[in-house]
Amino acid sequence: MRVHDCHLTPPLVLAPATSLSAAGRLIALQGVSHAVVVDHGRLVGIISTRAIGAAQPSAATTLTMGEVRGRLTQIVVADVMTRDPLVVSPTTPLQDAVRLMRDARVNVLVVCDQDRVRGLLTANDLLRVLLATAPIAANP
Repeated sequence: MRVHDCHLTPPLVLAPATSLSAAGRLIALQGVSHAVVVDHGRLVGIISTRAIGAAQPSAATTLTMGEVRGRLTQIVVADVMTRDPLVVSPTTPLQDAVRLMRDARVNVLVVCDQDRVRGLLTANDLLRVLLATAPIAANP
């Protein structure tokens, strides 16, 4: 099997200048955990809900909620994103994609075809493939 045989997660695309607060809202609205960052048609990074959460002030902060929101509008995705994310092509064998995810300790790969983002391959997508191809056990 190859990456293109999987159901890929459609990518949410953000610009590097998108504020963290806007990115967090868009990611929540889409119900995804990652977004790709594209600048002038070129993939430059990936951002996750985890990275956005890590950029938030501590709960023990003395800032008011308004001050926190104001600061998050000043921080942009480019400041927090992972630059040069791991990329595979649609023709990459799934075994290679799994090995890459395991070795790099990541749970998402960007799928690109000739520099165009086609989707995201997540650990959950791979688990769906495993479940679909695994023999069904008889109920005891």
